[in-house]
Amino acid sequence: MDETIPLLWGHPDDEPVFTAREFIDYLDRYQGREMFSIPPDVVITFVPNYDRDIEGVMGQPDERWSGIKLYCRDGRKLAFSRVGVGAAMAASELEELIERGARRIIAVGSGGAIQPDLSVGDVLVLDRAIRDEGTSFHYLKPSWEVAADPTWVTRVAQALKRHGIPARIGRSWTTDAPYRETKRKLFHFQQEGVLAVEMEASALLAVAQVRGVQLVSVLIVSDLLGDGRWQPHFLDSAYRERRQPVFRAVLDAFRDAPSVGQTSPGR
Repeated sequence: MDETIPLLWGHPDDEPVFTAREFIDYLDRYQGREMFSIPPDVVITFVPNYDRDIEGVMGQPDERWSGIKLYCRDGRKLAFSRVGVGAAMAASELEELIERGARRIIAVGSGGAIQPDLSVGDVLVLDRAIRDEGTSFHYLKPSWEVAADPTWVTRVAQALKRHGIPARIGRSWTTDAPYRETKRKLFHFQQEGVLAVEMEASALLAVAQVRGVQLVSVLIVSDLLGDGRWQPHFLDSAYRERRQPVFRAVLDAFRDAPSVGQTSPGR
């Protein structure tokens, strides 16, 4: 492995000093409770306002644990959690959710459209993500991109279609540095057909692959970069009004999926 920079020194299979399980054991002891588990099906997001959107769809949760909302609807259990923004925080919190029982995860977030034919409020289902962040390299050997489970990508896209939401399947560009989304990279990825830029997907997919769980990322276009300028539209109705219908659709993807057990995941 390339040892010219610390990020590429060592190997992803090297033994860690401590694990997510050790951390949540400590956290639960500190808070004076036994470790709680969550259902296998989990929706995560990174956007504070999405908490209200999920409650607009699901109502008030049956239980709350450390920021995790637990629901039981039509005999199926579901957890919702807002995790930290950016690859490092999102990946760490995903590890903790997996230790608590998460096995199928749908991440719903916002993204900046790279392709000029995309519009605010368009919905993207990511089948791959370019690894322009650091976290994924601690989980997988260096490569240009990381792929999602194709069966789960198709299932989520079909659920969106059933709810009248056309979804485009394709790649995203994951970056750690939103203020260093350079025009050179932007236009290169645009020519390569990459759909959008965001800050979490490649790291989440790397964690999911290593831990042996299913994960897919869904993006709602919130800003436009296709012409090399940043055009934010976070307050536009086309973006805000798309969020609750997307949540309804992804919940439907869980409903039609076969049940899964809560066996221990990988590493």
